[in-house]
Amino acid sequence: MPGAFFQEVESLVQKILQLPPGKVLAVTHRNADVESVTSAAILSLLIEGMRQDVELDTYFPEGVSAKAFGVVSLLEVDTVFRPQDIEDYLAIVFLDVGGPGALGEAKTLLDTSADRWLIDHHLHGEDFLSAFDLQLVESDEVSSTCEILYYACENRGIKLNENLKKAMLAAIIVESRFLRLVRCRTLELMSRLCREGVGLNEAFSLLAWERDISSKLAVLKGMKRATIMRSGEWVAAFSHVGAFQSEVANALISAGGDIAVVGNDENGGCKVHIRTSDRFVSELSITAGKDIVDFLTSRFGGEGGGHPSAAAAQLDVPMSQVFADLEQYLKDRFSSLTKAKFVRVE
Repeated sequence: MPGAFFQEVESLVQKILQLPPGKVLAVTHRNADVESVTSAAILSLLIEGMRQDVELDTYFPEGVSAKAFGVVSLLEVDTVFRPQDIEDYLAIVFLDVGGPGALGEAKTLLDTSADRWLIDHHLHGEDFLSAFDLQLVESDEVSSTCEILYYACENRGIKLNENLKKAMLAAIIVESRFLRLVRCRTLELMSRLCREGVGLNEAFSLLAWERDISSKLAVLKGMKRATIMRSGEWVAAFSHVGAFQSEVANALISAGGDIAVVGNDENGGCKVHIRTSDRFVSELSITAGKDIVDFLTSRFGGEGGGHPSAAAAQLDVPMSQVFADLEQYLKDRFSSLTKAKFVRVE
């Protein structure tokens, strides 16, 4: 990896070494996924291996995603239901948090007096980054947050056990959209882990889960309700559903969409999930987590963030207004590329 990245990893190591004895709190995004749980477990290993006098508490706001239950069971991560006496913590380490909206009930922790550290691989706006005393954010060279922490462990000669290696491979698989967006450096790391005896089949087995009936029905309803637009060979899909919006958006992309926007009205505004195809990002040079989220939040207020091809935003206007303005935004982008009208597919 480039020297700059290793210097940032070294800065994290030095921060941990400089902590006085006491307690640190690790916080993930709400409904922690495989990546979040694994990152928290590796951070725990890192701190334990460096500082016997520093205790780490782990907080998963609003619990853990059903998809991560296998990893939680494998790693036996100790958690706090909801941290009390926040002023007792020396530092709060935010792991795999794509933006303030992803924190849910833990958003208030951004306003605490403790040191705030961000370790992440998402795309972020400057407003969010300014909330942290330490920013270790890398999205170009790695595919997941847990890789950053892996290199911090390597810096100190701390070895991951077999279960952590399995979980990390599983996290990389998910975060790279099942290796479709995997970074070259990440592939090198995966190869190293495999040579150390951890099979990809073991990682994939951690991701096996049966979609429950509520999720199945939400995805089917969301696809049925979708408004489909096209401009030449480009296809956009807009849909609304009360729950499982990210799953619906993923399904619309898997079915052939180049961009899918799925949302629901809530609390006087709306929450939207955005997914794009790889072609959308590479040929249009438009990212979901930066360009589209910046367009939406600057126009409507709110907050959001994410990856180049996956993002979410909490906005201050109804979903219908967001869909209308996004339709015009895409029409302008597509028309310059295809010279074809952006029309509804009946």
